[in-house]
Amino acid sequence: MCKSVPRRLTDDQFWDVDNEEKLPNKEEADLPNKYVILDFLQFLHKNIKDPSEFGYHSYFRHNHYSFSDDGLFQSQFRERINTIFSRNGIVFFLDEDGQIKRSIPKSMAKIITDIRFNTGDERLNELLETAYSKFVLPRPESRIESLEKIWDAFERLKTYFEENKRLSADKLIDVVSENNSSFSDCTNNEFNVLTKIGNQFQIRHFERDKVKLESNLHIDYLFYRMSSLIHLCVESLKKNNS
Repeated sequence: MCKSVPRRLTDDQFWDVDNEEKLPNKEEADLPNKYVILDFLQFLHKNIKDPSEFGYHSYFRHNHYSFSDDGLFQSQFRERINTIFSRNGIVFFLDEDGQIKRSIPKSMAKIITDIRFNTGDERLNELLETAYSKFVLPRPESRIESLEKIWDAFERLKTYFEENKRLSADKLIDVVSENNSSFSDCTNNEFNVLTKIGNQFQIRHFERDKVKLESNLHIDYLFYRMSSLIHLCVESLKKNNS
């Protein structure tokens, strides 16, 4: 007999209290905001203590307890919360630091791990670390901030060789293309397209003529696309410098 597999919910679908049509009944429209619930889970994890019984008071018939920070009950709490999330196909998890984070595809997690602190540029490392730290947080505003930071990292990367951004970017493209003229054209086009996207949308600029990104799917797509390009550049630089 086949067991039913829960449908994996995106963070947009968990749960949409602003749209009653998506809810099983109108009573559920009174559910608290999902981010408030996630914040509450983090609060609970932070304040969980491990109780230890150290005596019995016969007069009032009660046990005496002390409380420590051994972490056993926190660990059990994380395990149970993450099991509930997993069984219901929810894209969040509670990490060992007690912070709710979003799960991201393993292939992208590998790329992110490869480039976080390995660029050879301390400031670029800081920008990437901030971008990736914010990207996995649940709230949409954190994801927007992560997109801004990774675009800042891209602009920083374009000055890797010298302050003249155009000349430095051309040198970087030469390193990436490895004397392959067709791939050089491809990489140059990707540099130009992503630069244009950064200027067209509300990523690095927020003037009235800039387009606001409303969809989390669009934000994720742009973040992953930029991460892939930065990963290509960083790995190419490492190979060239070895």
